Amino acid sequence: MTSGVSNRLPVPWRPGGPVRCIHLATWVAVLRLGSFAAAAQELGYTQSAVSQQVAELERRAGLRVIQRRPVRPTAAGLVLLEAQGSVRTAMTSR
Repeated sequence: MTSGVSNRLPVPWRPGGPVRCIHLATWVAVLRLGSFAAAAQELGYTQSAVSQQVAELERRAGLRVIQRRPVRPTAAGLVLLEAQGSVRTAMTSR
């Protein structure tokens, strides 16, 4: 099943840096609430800050993890969503 949305980011583009817990938490809030605006309100950020954090997560991961309209995870995002709880626990237990 192809949704027509690529999980790959445009070239030239290079992933970089470690994924941060705040990026994961913000991304999860966007998915849970169904919008960047609702996530911004809940988290006390501007909508622009939420968008930047999700974009930074994608940059660092090297994958598209969210479809913007309508808001939903990409195929890669579904995999990350399933693993994100374990990933966040591992990141904070260092």
